[in-house]
Amino acid sequence: MGAARLVIPALPGIGDMLMAHGLIQILRQQDADAPIDLIASPNSAPVARLLPEIRDVFELRASSGEMRPVDFLATVRQARQRRYAAAYSVHINPKLTLIPWLAGVPRRLGFERARHSATLFTQALPSISPPSHFAREMATLAKPGETDFDLPSPRLEFGSKELHKLPKDLQDLAAGGRLVALCPGGVTSRHKRWPAAHYARLAAWLADQGFAVAILGNAADADEARQIAAQAKHPAIHDLAGKAKLVDALKLLSRCKALVANDTGIMHAGAALGIVTLGIFTITNPHMFGPLGPRAHHIAPARPSCHPDAISAKAVIAKLETLLPQD
Repeated sequence: MGAARLVIPALPGIGDMLMAHGLIQILRQQDADAPIDLIASPNSAPVARLLPEIRDVFELRASSGEMRPVDFLATVRQARQRRYAAAYSVHINPKLTLIPWLAGVPRRLGFERARHSATLFTQALPSISPPSHFAREMATLAKPGETDFDLPSPRLEFGSKELHKLPKDLQDLAAGGRLVALCPGGVTSRHKRWPAAHYARLAAWLADQGFAVAILGNAADADEARQIAAQAKHPAIHDLAGKAKLVDALKLLSRCKALVANDTGIMHAGAALGIVTLGIFTITNPHMFGPLGPRAHHIAPARPSCHPDAISAKAVIAKLETLLPQD
C-alpha cells in the first residue's frame, strides 16, 4: 500500500468538492495503491462518500460560520495519527490550511494566495494565468508547474444495491422513466438565481412534452419550489424541495433524463452522475465554474449580467430541446 494522501477542499460546498475530483483522480493515477482521505463538512460529506477513490471522509463541523475548536483539534489529531505523506489544500481558508502543518504532514501543497503560504506549505503554487477552470487550477496541485494535461471529469458512483434504496414515493416517480429535474434554488445571491417565473414556464413546457418534473432543493428553497409548482399548474410536476435527503435526491437525479439548475453544487452533481445537465449562469463565469463532463452544458448571456432576466425561458427551452434524448 502506498503512502496516504489527504485532500482538503473548501467547506461546505458540494460544487467545490466535485470540482476537486479531477485532482483526486490524478492522484489515484499517480499511485494506484495510496489511500486518499478527504475532509468535508456535514453538508458535503454524503457526496464525498460517493467519490470512488476516497477511503475515509472526516467531517469537520462548523458553527455560525466558524469551525468549533474541539472539532478542529480532533481533525488535526486524526491527521497526525494517519501519518499522511502529503496534503493538498485546495482552499485558502486559514484554519483549513493549518491542519496539515499542525499534523506534521511532511509534504504540503497549496496556493500562494493563501495567507502565510510560505510557512504553511512546502510548495506553494501560483494561480493559473490566464485564469482557467477552477477544477484545472485545483488539479495543478498534483502536477506542479503543468497546466496542459488531461483533466478527468467529476464522477459519482452508487452501488447497484444502494441505487435502488429509495423511499417508495421517489421509486414510483423514477419508475416512469421520463423524468427531468429542476433545481431553482441552492444559491444565496439573488443575482445567481434564475427567476421562479421562468422555471415555472420551463416546468410547464416539460410537462406538456410528456415528462414528469421533480423540483429539487433544500428547506430554504421550499417557498420558491411551491411558487413554481403553483404557477406551472400541472399534475406531472412534483415539489420535492426540503422533502428528500441529499443522498436520495442524488439517487433520483441519477435516473433523470436531464437536470436544469442554477450555478450550484447540484448542477455539478448532475454532471458527475452522467446525465444531461444544463447550468444557468447569470453572473458567474461558466468557463471557470461550469459543469464538467461529456453531457454537461451551460447557457449564459453574451455579457455577464446582474439581471437574472437576461436569460429568457424561451432561450433555455430552446437549448434544452436540443439536448433531451429522443425516446
